[in-house]
Amino acid sequence: MPDGQLKSHSLRVYVTHELREEHNPQLRLLGGHAVTEGTSGEGALRTPIIVSSGQVWSETVNGEQITHSGTLLLFATPTP
Repeated sequence: MPDGQLKSHSLRVYVTHELREEHNPQLRLLGGHAVTEGTSGEGALRTPIIVSSGQVWSETVNGEQITHSGTLLLFATPTP
């Protein structure tokens, strides 16, 4: 996400495998706590609000455009 704010944007995760909702994908966000304290529910499992297989996306790696295909998982943050 452009501004790096997890609290104000959905989190997009691209996976280079074909997944469906019945695969029950989940995400767990963990952070280091060298400077801050942990919060309640911090390591909770999150279920995607969208599981969309058959997606194609590109990214630039070392100045080269690379195309991938797989599944987009969209997670709402913060989780209610």
